[in-house]
Amino acid sequence: MPAEAPASDLAGADTSAQAGPDVGAGEASSAEVVEDVPADAVETDAVVEAPPRPGNGSSVSALLELGVPTRLLQGFSSPDTPLPLSVLVRRFDRPPTLRALPGGVIAVVGAPDLALRTSMQMAARAGVEPQDIVLAGAMPPVAGHGRRLQTPSAVARARARIAEDVPTIVAVGVGEERSDWTLAADILDALTAHQAWAAVDARRKLVDVRRWMRAVGAHRPFDALAACNTFDAQAPGAVLGLGTPVGWVDGLPATPVVWAAVLSERLADDARWD
Repeated sequence: MPAEAPASDLAGADTSAQAGPDVGAGEASSAEVVEDVPADAVETDAVVEAPPRPGNGSSVSALLELGVPTRLLQGFSSPDTPLPLSVLVRRFDRPPTLRALPGGVIAVVGAPDLALRTSMQMAARAGVEPQDIVLAGAMPPVAGHGRRLQTPSAVARARARIAEDVPTIVAVGVGEERSDWTLAADILDALTAHQAWAAVDARRKLVDVRRWMRAVGAHRPFDALAACNTFDAQAPGAVLGLGTPVGWVDGLPATPVVWAAVLSERLADDARWD
């Protein structure tokens, strides 16, 4: 934390009485007597402010440290060039939207906790009841939900019975082993989803996330990313460099305002919106 600013020095008051001319006995002295005033009794209206937090605001160099891809920062003459967030976020790719159409199937694929959390958030936006979310893959049992679809053949059978009058959201849990990735890829393929979202942890290394997406999306590439834990990530902007557009950020559509909030959390106090 930055050190607190030292308190303002108060100018010392002259507390010595000035000697007057000699006066005769019984005569009142014409000299003015200045009484001692305690220093802590002196009031001041001065406000002492703490110095600004160290950093270079929304400069190009600061944004690079947050993982924002270089392609979004091109055209600025210096790494220290101020870059208002309103200018930056207009350069982001247009975010894909959640296509919750009647009869449509939306697959949300990721680590079980991320896939289920994101599915619940999307269900609330789409007007789908939480208990109607379909669980598949390595998803553990969840109270209030029906049976899980744990094999591609079970997914294919259930897919044939999908309701045509409401959207269906499927949370596909993926385990940590490579064999789990292969199984998830087969499940996603059997699901023939109208829209496939990868729920990824923004705190992980970019190379690991890219490898995971390539393996799980081997048969059915992902349409969009749902970035999770971005406010806890050291480089939250790194997910913008995965080659798949980010449409969801910690439970909200990836609007410019949401991205500005995420990035400004890690920038210095002098970061500007416009």
